Amino acid sequence: MLVHLYLSTGTALSRDPEIKSWIMYMSINVSADPFFLSLEHCTASTVMSTSSLTECIGYADTNPDIAGVGVRISFYLQAFLLVLLVDRSWEDAPITLWTFIATSFGISLAAIIQREQLSFFQALQLSNLIWLANFGIFFALATYSRHKAEASDPVHESSSHVSDFKVKYGAMVQTIFSMILTLYIWIRAPTFGNQSECSPYLKFVLFLFEVRALGAGRYIGLTMSSLLTFIYVCVAIRDIQSRRQRFELGSARKPRMEKRESHSLSAHISKMSTSSTNPNMQATYATSDGVTPTRHASSALRTPLSSAVTRRPKRRRWFYDLDPIEVLLRRNPSTSDGATQWGFGQVLALIVVTPSALSVIDAFSRHGFKRLSKRKKRGHEIHRRSIEDDIREESVLSNFSWKS
Repeated sequence: MLVHLYLSTGTALSRDPEIKSWIMYMSINVSADPFFLSLEHCTASTVMSTSSLTECIGYADTNPDIAGVGVRISFYLQAFLLVLLVDRSWEDAPITLWTFIATSFGISLAAIIQREQLSFFQALQLSNLIWLANFGIFFALATYSRHKAEASDPVHESSSHVSDFKVKYGAMVQTIFSMILTLYIWIRAPTFGNQSECSPYLKFVLFLFEVRALGAGRYIGLTMSSLLTFIYVCVAIRDIQSRRQRFELGSARKPRMEKRESHSLSAHISKMSTSSTNPNMQATYATSDGVTPTRHASSALRTPLSSAVTRRPKRRRWFYDLDPIEVLLRRNPSTSDGATQWGFGQVLALIVVTPSALSVIDAFSRHGFKRLSKRKKRGHEIHRRSIEDDIREESVLSNFSWKS
């Protein structure tokens, strides 16, 4: 510092030998003083920190092609429409499922292709959107399989098994692929992206709680992603094994069931022909076991059908917490308008929602606004009352023919 002072003192003072020697002495002693050394270090650190902050001003900029406003709205709408559709018209659910799977896979593939241009913040946005899709697809597939199993026809079970497995197989591949991508992002977090030096400034939102992305956020993200990946892989393997066992068991039982059904049908026909020739025989069949027709009716009602009617249907509560995705944007301010900018890619992302929206509109026009479980309950109740009326009418006719 004093050397610069010496060089700038001017020619008059620098020519004096005493002043010259004093300046040199002070420069040597002051340069060794720890206070002045720390002062120079702080000045240099402040300059470097200011330079780093200047370079990291745009660390939270959103890539419109990855997580723009149109892309986010597209994911939100597809998740919401899938929830509405799967419990009102499960037959149309595969269209929406395939659309959501393809959208999620496409954005994951685009992120891999542009991984050198993405920042860690943009990768977290992508991960949040993909996990929203994963949860929506997983629970929608569970509801879809349950409704399809309840309405399946044993004759067409093998063909439906193949088509059903195609949807599940596509969802499994996409989910595992996205989970591996999420694990890769968290593992490479300190050096991920084109602005890795700005990652320490990033704030990560977990269930509306704010943490440092490279601190506690990284450990939490790695732990939860690894645990969920392990659980999902175990569930997927178990589902594949159980479906294969059921398919093999059904193939083995099918010839025997057809033979048993044909034998019982011929016996029933012969029994009906015998009872039609002798009216008193019909009453004998009705009271042969000491059970009145009314008791027959009550016992007939205690069938699997009636148990399905009286049993309370399972209710799934669909909940999509969209706040972390949007809160992540608010907690990491940006200088650009990439998060709200509309462009060709945003409009194209919204067009992808069209098949799902049309399926939901068609389901509402055909089935109304009631859920499938409520419609099934009402249908079973109507069918149960019809059975009661038929049995009561048959009982009256039997008693009349017996008295005559």
